[in-house]
Amino acid sequence: MTADDNDPLVHHLAELAKELDTENIPIILGGGMGLYLRQKFLSRQAARYPFDLLARSTEDLDIFLSSGLIADAVKIDALRHTIDRLGYQVVPNARNFQFKKTVLLYGQGRTIKIDLLAAPPRE
Repeated sequence: MTADDNDPLVHHLAELAKELDTENIPIILGGGMGLYLRQKFLSRQAARYPFDLLARSTEDLDIFLSSGLIADAVKIDALRHTIDRLGYQVVPNARNFQFKKTVLLYGQGRTIKIDLLAAPPRE
């Protein structure tokens, strides 16, 4: 990521990644932001995909939770505390899987969301 990235989502991804790095929790990023970063930094290096994927605008960071992370109560607690510390609030109808906060961009509010993606829990 470079200083010319003015999208606040890039900034908040970097902020989240930096905080989680201190807890030794790697980010597995998907969705629109994952495609954007792949295209921006890897499109010329990834011969496996001979075409550029269409990047789309997004308002969320889709974070995949690995089974190792889910099984580690200490790391899951650290993840949740990090999300709280960065000012995200739980989305009530998606409790424990979606979080959001509002940031100002050019004087107007913009919602930044984190979606935690994992296999659905058994009953």
